[in-house]
Parts: sequence; structure tokens; C-alpha cells
Amino acid sequence: MMRAPRRFCVAVLGVLGCSSVVLPQKSVSGGGNADHSCEKAAKILARGKPQHNEVWAYATISRCVGGAAYLATAWADPPSDSVALWHLVAGSWELRDRRIVSAVAATVTKTLLPRAVRFAAVNILLAQYDRTSRVMANWDPEAGAVGTASDVYMTDGEQPVEAADRQLIVSTMLQMSNTDADPWMQALAKAVAVDMGWRPYRFPKRPPE
Repeated sequence: MMRAPRRFCVAVLGVLGCSSVVLPQKSVSGGGNADHSCEKAAKILARGKPQHNEVWAYATISRCVGGAAYLATAWADPPSDSVALWHLVAGSWELRDRRIVSAVAATVTKTLLPRAVRFAAVNILLAQYDRTSRVMANWDPEAGAVGTASDVYMTDGEQPVEAADRQLIVSTMLQMSNTDADPWMQALAKAVAVDMGWRPYRFPKRPPE
């Protein structure tokens, strides 16, 4: 069984691209086509970076059992190709998992990576911290503030994001805002850190016993 198409808007290489992507539901016993899609995507990603005609696997794996592990591995060595990166971001915007946080937090500080890859990584960290936060493709350092997104659907992975993971995201942004070699990324990290300070995550109150 397949979900209805979802619309993603992903900023890659300075361009905000939007497209509708059909993603399978999480694979369960008797899932039919969904199971087959998950198995095929897992095999592709297990080999390493997908070929150009296989990049759909990034987005598909997010809806499969164990998908967060594959996405975390992909972020350890992310693609620089804009189409492949688009699919990796689309998949990562579907799933919140602490393994994704750890991998992306390490990648975003790698100054030798293309700015587009690091910009995408910042957006994934924002989504892991607060699913409604996004940095638009036309973000201006003079403006400072980051934006919000609506109609965002995210599910928790097998290792849900915890308070310590959110703190890792904040500390990573603060580090970049002070030491990053790219002035534009430094300004972006500062804006993100300030935004997180304005709207810190709050755990829901425990119901009375």
C-alpha cells in the first residue's frame, strides 16, 4: 500500500525545488509492494552511494523499518550531486532519529564540503530539533531570522530524538557561529542558534497521577 504523494520543497544549490514524491508506508509483514520497495532501497544503499537512476532509494528508505540507520550512514558521506542530495534531504525530512542527528551534526562542520551540502545539513538539524523550522533557499544574512514550514510530516525512528540530541544540535550551531571558516555559514549558524534560543523545545507536562 502506498501513501498519497507528499510535496517536498528542498533547498539545494541555492534553488528551492518542489516536487511530489510517493513514499511507501513502513514495511510490515504482508506489505507487498511496500516490502519490495524497502528491500530494493536497502540493497542499493548498502552498496554505498546510489547510481544516478537509483537515488530514489534515499527518500524511500525513510518509510521502511530500520531506515534511520541507512540515512545516518548516507549523511556520513553525503552526495554532492544536487538530485541525489535532494532525495537524501527529502527522506531525512520524513524521519526523526538520534542517529541522523549524530551523523548530520558531524557532517555539517566539515568545511571542505560544498556549501549546498552543509546548507542542507543545517536544515535537517533544524527539522530534527523542531519539525516546523526551515531555512529558505533565499535566506539573507542581513535578515537573520529563519523561517517556518507547514504541512510537515515526520515520524520517530527506532531511536527517537531526546533532549541530549537537541543540545548537541544547539552546541554544534554555536560552535559553527564562532569558528566556521565560511562567513556565510557562520552567519547562518548564528541565526539558527538564536532561533533555537527563542523557541526552545519544551517537553509536555506530565499528566496528574
